[in-house]
Amino acid sequence: MIGKIILQALVIGLLSTGVYGVFTRSTRDPYQRGLQKHYLREQQRKEKIKEYLYIGTTVTSVTVILLLMTTNRSEALVSKAVESPAMNHKPPF
Repeated sequence: MIGKIILQALVIGLLSTGVYGVFTRSTRDPYQRGLQKHYLREQQRKEKIKEYLYIGTTVTSVTVILLLMTTNRSEALVSKAVESPAMNHKPPF
């Protein structure tokens, strides 16, 4: 049960991060040259990876919490009550 929830949360997190990456992709600056260009690209790549990890972790953890709260696990939350065999329906007076 918990494995299924974690798997669903990971899939949702990966898809959300992928969609975020597609919409926030930036274009390259054509005026950068040489070693500075390589260094700046490496820095931007590292920053993007860090940003994607933060967003993916946040989405995945929130999804796990929401799925745990909304999963129908009534047998674990409420124990089955034993019904009394007969109820007294007479008023007390």
